[in-house]
Amino acid sequence: KRYSTVNNRKALGPVRSPQPQAQKPFSKIFISVKSFDRWFLRSNFIELLLGDNFHQDLVSKADTIFVYMAHRRLLTDQHLAMLWQCTIGAHEAVVRVLHNLILVIIPALDSTLRNSLFQCISSVHHRDYSVQFIQFVSNFTLQAARAVREEEGRGVNSQDSEGEQNKRDGNKQALRSKAQVVNAPQRQYFGFNLLWN
Repeated sequence: KRYSTVNNRKALGPVRSPQPQAQKPFSKIFISVKSFDRWFLRSNFIELLLGDNFHQDLVSKADTIFVYMAHRRLLTDQHLAMLWQCTIGAHEAVVRVLHNLILVIIPALDSTLRNSLFQCISSVHHRDYSVQFIQFVSNFTLQAARAVREEEGRGVNSQDSEGEQNKRDGNKQALRSKAQVVNAPQRQYFGFNLLWN
């Protein structure tokens, strides 16, 4: 057998290695951020990610995409509602991944999206509370309160450049806002009301 194979190869002639094809130089493609955003929204990435083909490993690696979308104001109430809907009735490991994703994107969300997400979270009936859910609500509240404080701090800092008097007034205002955290109107949102009432 071996001998016949060798003879067949000799009959075919010398074996040539394939010639490397001339490689075309890599051409750079430039796309503007706005064009990328439009393409991203048209691709329905979030719907594909959280839809019928949902897989926890893909979602666990998508935190950067969600943060990008939040910073670019591409994330909508519907996207966040879809994200929360994936947690309902899911396995504990999947819920943990989704909770971690939500906690990562909270600082990037604006206040209206943060509030609408919490409205979804607070729709869970108290009979369905678990230790994992209560811990998540606690972490959500801490992250959201920090984000609100940072937003207020940025507002104070943008006014500070007008002069020394404005700087002192801004510092007083920042101290007053820190002292009023417990009585803040934002307290009705997030987990204070949910956990303590």
